[in-house]
Amino acid sequence: RLISGSAQKDTLFQSALQRRSTKEPFTDRAVPPSDIAALARAVIEPVRFGRPRDSAQRVTIADNAWRAWQIEQETPATRRESIELMRFGNDEVVAQPDGIDMGGTFLSAAHAAGVVTPETLDTPGSAAFTSGFDMYRAMVDATPEWIWLTTQTNSRAAQLAAGRSWVRLNLAAQASGLAVHPWSHALQEFPEMAEPYAQLRSIAAPDGGTVQMFARLGYGPEVQPSPRWPLETKLIDA
Repeated sequence: RLISGSAQKDTLFQSALQRRSTKEPFTDRAVPPSDIAALARAVIEPVRFGRPRDSAQRVTIADNAWRAWQIEQETPATRRESIELMRFGNDEVVAQPDGIDMGGTFLSAAHAAGVVTPETLDTPGSAAFTSGFDMYRAMVDATPEWIWLTTQTNSRAAQLAAGRSWVRLNLAAQASGLAVHPWSHALQEFPEMAEPYAQLRSIAAPDGGTVQMFARLGYGPEVQPSPRWPLETKLIDA
């Protein structure tokens, strides 16, 4: 419920309309320690912010991220789960703007030509299936920094705090000109993902706890906002 009264304005709010998840390769520009520190300050208790301790660990984490993506893509059940959420072509994106956006000029044309369809994306060896590997491999290779959020427990309160912290971190990144891209594949708890899940947890939460968020961080291109349902479609007259 809304309560009238005075409230202190959070400076992060000014970046709310610019917040993005940048699913693109980043530049090779290093992220300065001052900007890393600003992201860490945006996180609220009991959530903890983390990043690789050195270049060797950064390579290990990148390898883990790539292996986890491959597992998700090569496991039929998880691959199809993503495909079912895809909206193909501009018309479908507009009609149902709540899934994975496969619109735009190129993808719309590829869908119309029958090259990128739910069936081709679910067919190992097809051009559409293979192109996904090339696209995501390029993202992993073009990632100067990896970051994560952890909590000691996995209570509902801890999960909510992690969600709040992630939004605040994303806003802080936007304010600093940084781009973030959630990379949640290794955080999924299905049997085929057990090894990457355990390795990431051993690095990000060596003293126990839960890795709540894992992401790429760097400098990327400007991207358009994701499609959203119009506000009036979600309002209920009381």
